[in-house]
Amino acid sequence: MVAAWEAAQVAFHDAALTADPSFPALAATMVDPQLGGAESALRGMRARGEVARGPDFYGSPRVSTVTATGATVVSCVHGEEIVIFPRNGRPVPGVLGQPDYELVTSTMVPTSSGWKVADQTVRVGACAGS
Repeated sequence: MVAAWEAAQVAFHDAALTADPSFPALAATMVDPQLGGAESALRGMRARGEVARGPDFYGSPRVSTVTATGATVVSCVHGEEIVIFPRNGRPVPGVLGQPDYELVTSTMVPTSSGWKVADQTVRVGACAGS
């Protein structure tokens, strides 16, 4: 399950490098509402002429709960990936243009093709470096 969670994080990271809302790995690792939210965010980036640059470090993800219908994965992610304007290489203003630590809490659901992220909350500054 943690591997499926990390695959979803990598899918969004890789899609953000070109602001591609149709990046195939998104649908392979996420379901709605998370999939729709990710696609919407990437469409917004593309419309504003933004892309992402830099790595993300996914911390030490752990399964915090498991039920008959799903599970929760939690990790402190160090996001060195920032959103930039490629025409000049400058970061966008605000949180998206700055490296940070984020507490990521993801709801995972089982599907016929394995576990996928169904919903996710990201709280900037809610965890310290690991």
